[in-house]
Amino acid sequence: MPIWYGYDWNTSTLATVNYVAFRDVAAKTGVHAYGSSAQAPSLHYSSRGQAHEIWYENAQSVGAKLDVVTSQGLGCLAPRL
Repeated sequence: MPIWYGYDWNTSTLATVNYVAFRDVAAKTGVHAYGSSAQAPSLHYSSRGQAHEIWYENAQSVGAKLDVVTSQGLGCLAPRL
């Protein structure tokens, strides 16, 4: 499944969020998960002894969000850029 964009959170230091591109997410190794409440995939990994989480959108998560738009009769879905 393609990944369009994501955010890398340093959960050890609570540092500012960094934008990551698909190639950066794909290059990381770690534990992949899918958050049912957020309807978004994530990757959990460590770098230099610090814990990180990358939350990103893919076809499954965008589809889930579009289902909410349709079921609630909303006009559109605007991505956060």
